[in-house]
Amino acid sequence: PGQQKLMQYLPVVFAVFQIFFLLGLVVYYIVQAILRIMQQRYITWRFYGHDESLGRQAQAASERARELAKKDGGAGSPFAQARQQLAEAKESQPRRKKGAPEPVPTVRPSKRTTPPKNRPTPSAKQRSGRPQNRPSSKRKRK
Repeated sequence: PGQQKLMQYLPVVFAVFQIFFLLGLVVYYIVQAILRIMQQRYITWRFYGHDESLGRQAQAASERARELAKKDGGAGSPFAQARQQLAEAKESQPRRKKGAPEPVPTVRPSKRTTPPKNRPTPSAKQRSGRPQNRPSSKRKRK
């Protein structure tokens, strides 16, 4: 009888709990969002609030670096430098005449450092330490 009463009222208790739990979750999300907004405002004010702030100094240094890169030829980022080097390498290659055969690609050596020993690789049974061609110890030799 006690368990029947518990099973009778337990769904009602869970329903009430779910109502308050969902409300608590919504309140939690709202409070966390407000705290994140306040934190972001503080960080923005602290690092970008005045002309001597770290963020403004970093922005000014970045702008000066861009200007210097433009004066040096425009290759500022590593990707731009790689593109420029690739273009220079293509220009420095001799041009093929029309109708000339394609150049033969060079064969890269294998990564193997020692020559093969011309022996088959051991099988799983041989690797386990059991001999292959030896008679078993159960049979007696006559």
